[in-house]
Amino acid sequence: MFVTKMRATPVRKIVAQQPFNFCHSRVPSRLLSFALLSASLSILGLSGCGGVVALSGSSGSNSADTPKLVATPGTVDFGSVALGNSANQKITLANKGTDSVQISQLSLSNVAFSVDGEGKLPVTLAAGSTLSLSVHFSPTIESDLSDQLSVVASSSSAAAAAIKLHGRGASGSAEISSLSCDQAEVTGAGSDSCTIHTDIAAGKGGLNVHLSSNISAIKVPTKVTVPSGASSVTFAATISKVTASETGIITATHGSVAKSFSMSLSPATTTVGAPELKSLSCANTSFSGAGKTQCTASLAAKSSKAVTIALASTSSSVVVPASATVVSGSSTASFTATIAAVSNAQTATVSATANGSSRNVPFRLSAVKTPASTPALSLSTSSMQFGDVSVGTAVTKSVTVTSTGNASVNIKSGSTTGAGFSVSGGSFPASLKPGQAVVLTVHYNPTAAGPASGQLSIASNAGTQAVSLSGNGTTASPTLSALSCSSSSIVGSLADSCKLTLSGAASKGGVAIALASSSTNLKVPASVSVPATATSATFTANAAAVSAAQTVKLTATAGSISRSISLQLNPALAQLSVDATTVSFGLVVLNQATTQIVTLTSVGKAAVTVKSISVSGTGFSLSSASLPTTLNPGQTLVLTLIYKATTTGSQKGMLTINSNSSTTPSLTINLSASTTGHRVELNWNPPAASFNAVSSYKIYRATGTSASFAKLATTAQPSYTDTNVQSGDTYKYYVTSLSSAAESKPSNTFTATIP
Repeated sequence: MFVTKMRATPVRKIVAQQPFNFCHSRVPSRLLSFALLSASLSILGLSGCGGVVALSGSSGSNSADTPKLVATPGTVDFGSVALGNSANQKITLANKGTDSVQISQLSLSNVAFSVDGEGKLPVTLAAGSTLSLSVHFSPTIESDLSDQLSVVASSSSAAAAAIKLHGRGASGSAEISSLSCDQAEVTGAGSDSCTIHTDIAAGKGGLNVHLSSNISAIKVPTKVTVPSGASSVTFAATISKVTASETGIITATHGSVAKSFSMSLSPATTTVGAPELKSLSCANTSFSGAGKTQCTASLAAKSSKAVTIALASTSSSVVVPASATVVSGSSTASFTATIAAVSNAQTATVSATANGSSRNVPFRLSAVKTPASTPALSLSTSSMQFGDVSVGTAVTKSVTVTSTGNASVNIKSGSTTGAGFSVSGGSFPASLKPGQAVVLTVHYNPTAAGPASGQLSIASNAGTQAVSLSGNGTTASPTLSALSCSSSSIVGSLADSCKLTLSGAASKGGVAIALASSSTNLKVPASVSVPATATSATFTANAAAVSAAQTVKLTATAGSISRSISLQLNPALAQLSVDATTVSFGLVVLNQATTQIVTLTSVGKAAVTVKSISVSGTGFSLSSASLPTTLNPGQTLVLTLIYKATTTGSQKGMLTINSNSSTTPSLTINLSASTTGHRVELNWNPPAASFNAVSSYKIYRATGTSASFAKLATTAQPSYTDTNVQSGDTYKYYVTSLSSAAESKPSNTFTATIP
């Protein structure tokens, strides 16, 4: 299968294969056989004198996906096979790739091996599908023989999968070499699988083997047949219950050769030989509250049959399954013990019993202690400082009271002490459940000048919580203490948030503060008022875009007090960036166009204008772009560059971009490309085996609709590249092989059309 990747490349590949075998008894040299993709294979088997030569051509705009074929098994050993007989094995080919694979060729070199399969070549395997092949070994000489089955996909001349083959040709006929059964010891009734092996593969008609048992408790077939080409056969021995231990012997006989297998039978009720219970363990045996734990019962040895272990617990607080099973061939069984919470400390025992032996594990269960119900109360602060407050002006602060215990808290009262302090916001008595909260507001309204102190007290069943209070009554008006803005350096236009701070709370009527700016590029309100009882106010300073950097002074005045800060205004610059400094188009086929993308980005603080774009260099051009164009900060412009050459060789060019960028008003990008002419690449696989070695190959070509082929070249290699081709023309090729004896017949014809 081929996948066309839509990009310009200098070669277009077309692979074609139709393998077939050709033998000629009168000509000692091996004649070549060639293949084309469009034809089909009559049979899949390759044997006898058949080697395969596959002619393929390529031109590069199509590329073959790499086949992902997996062969199972990867190695096949037929063992010893009598001369004149045949042994058979199955091979499965699986497509593990993500695309279909077309199998076009199966290749073998040793005539002792052959292959056939289902269907005809070419065979296409979809992704995830499989194909079964039958491989045969038919030795004619007494020797070790090896070969490799090569599976070739249409996408490549190389083997996509290779299976190693081995067998030994042996004289004489097959004889029994061994008899074995899966179980040498059987308890109770059952069935045992037994296998007869031969020293070499059975010949035509198979090998008949007679079976017998010396006791009636073991029943076997009278006769079994090792199939032709096989070296083993399997049969079932049926075992009946016995009341006492017995030993039976199964015998397989062919001619004068006999092989035996001994089997011990035991009554179903006996525990003789059964592994005893060795141990019982649990991951955790001490619990405080509910939980689960994993437990394991272990036998002294692996058991040849399933063993049931009885489980029990002395307490309903520890629950275990009624039983656990050790599967055949294992020695352990796991189960889960579930523990319930208990109100009083206690112990419990889990026991396991099997094959007459018991093991125990003690558990210690502790009572779960319930924490005592305790109310608790917490405050969001332990002190409040009101600062300077004008006499007759009330200011407030808040405190959050939260129930933090595991029981409800009952708040009895909330009160304050100290001149000018009071509290509001709570209706007491009140009950707060765990996690609930109430917000109280503390007021300070001095009636006389001077410092004041006091306390907020919250009384509850969790005790009394207190917050210390302080303030200073003053008859003087608060003064302007600070002026600040969020940004002291501004690029372009910006609304800057600024703050005015007083030395104390504003009195009734508030405090008016005048504002001034030293530049018209920074506009502020004429004045701002700090509300009564507040200590600060905010305003916005609006900075305009500037063309040159400058420093602006911002001043705030309240009474005789002024505060100033300096703000730096910077111009917003236009900047343009490009994502490449060089662009390479790589190798491009003559007269075929290919493209590359270049992206321009506005990376400055101001919009950038792309004024003009120009391209220089033979074969290079730019798709249409609407210019001039303006890119706001963050916006992009995508340019599509095109290269299409009419002459071969290397080309260089340049892309120039002109803009009002403050850093690089003229950007340049170097362009490069290489152009190659069309060519047709031919390749083929030499014969896998030959009586007379191939010395060279002749390539013949016809042009257009002509049926007249002329010799194009002679080569000793199984490949050739024709570079003398023109666009729009069609060429036909065939190949012959030369040996010391003769020139082979022509291969099938391969056709290539040049785009």
